[in-house]
Amino acid sequence: MLALALLLPARTSLAGGLDAFHRGEALLRAGRVAEAATQFDMATQLGGLGPSERARLARHQRKLKWVLHDENYGALDVWVHPPEADCQLEGKPMPRLGGHCFTWVKAGSYALLVGAPQHDRREIIVTAARGERRSTKLVLASTAPPLVLVSTGKVSAEVWVDGRAKGPVTPAPLSVEAGYRLFEVRAKGFRPWVKGLQLANGQRVSLEVELDPEPLVTGPVRREIALSKERPLTSRELTGPEDPLGDGRRTPPPRLEVGKAERDPRDEVTGGAPPGHIDGQVDTAPAHKGRSLAGWLVGGGGLAAGGVGAWLLARAISDANAANALPLGSPLYGARYDDALRRGIAGYALIGAGVFATGAGAFLLLRGGDDGSGTAVSLVPAGPRAAGLSLVGRF
Repeated sequence: MLALALLLPARTSLAGGLDAFHRGEALLRAGRVAEAATQFDMATQLGGLGPSERARLARHQRKLKWVLHDENYGALDVWVHPPEADCQLEGKPMPRLGGHCFTWVKAGSYALLVGAPQHDRREIIVTAARGERRSTKLVLASTAPPLVLVSTGKVSAEVWVDGRAKGPVTPAPLSVEAGYRLFEVRAKGFRPWVKGLQLANGQRVSLEVELDPEPLVTGPVRREIALSKERPLTSRELTGPEDPLGDGRRTPPPRLEVGKAERDPRDEVTGGAPPGHIDGQVDTAPAHKGRSLAGWLVGGGGLAAGGVGAWLLARAISDANAANALPLGSPLYGARYDDALRRGIAGYALIGAGVFATGAGAFLLLRGGDDGSGTAVSLVPAGPRAAGLSLVGRF
């Protein structure tokens, strides 16, 4: 009685609800209530019944509800995704409409296998209860690769994925591997378009790409851009021609002038470079080097003193433990205890001095490493080349 219901074709939607209703009535007259109930359920879902068929269908279903309960039958409803998935109950196909597989079976547990093309297959255990309708939902994971559709309008462009060329943009979707992918669209005369996507199997993504045209560059700037791609630009190419206006006048590079420097009489002899100055800048390198050397010496001495102090402190603890192990009346007790006390005091003193010297050395190292680049310095150029007072430094 159950075999016919399990062997029904998986696709019965073409037969229509009216044919399913007539098959159900025929099965009901033959006493095959489970198959009849399955056909009536199919007729309900397909529809297409007239008023008289709908009234008869309602009477049959009310009657079957008690008959199926008395005969220990239960309904299994399985909703699957994707809708084209097929369901097999104990190795036999279940009737299916779209993504809905259903049937009436004897109460008990059954093995259900669901599969679809380019999707994982899943096998679970379902249980039918007497007189009840139990529903199960299954979603199959897709094994198909992600598809990405790239559209650039009327612009002819090329698609790159993870730094590899995938060909020109076409109306067909691009198949890529699942995971994080970096897409780049390139076209001549346009700026590159870049976007990263996290893609999963079976996912379909549409990218509407709007490319921005590159700015139009003409004249000397275009020449400099072209040269910069082949070799570094020279200072002449960066600053431009000496006579841009063609009037015979040389245009010096712009500089910040905040005042005029007076002419020094020593310009006639020394060229205006006073002692301690190099080309108008203060030479502070010897002082920085001296502070760095002193910092290393003081810091190293501090570390050495701290090490000796730690050693003396360890010896003092050892002597104190040895003294405590002796009897109070022993002549060695007092000597050991005095040695421990002296070494402990000396160890603490050396450790303190070492910490102080290490900090002083670090301070000197930091001062020695500062070459004045972080401080604004007033440079007063002297000599015939002097033109004004400049401010340099990092602010």
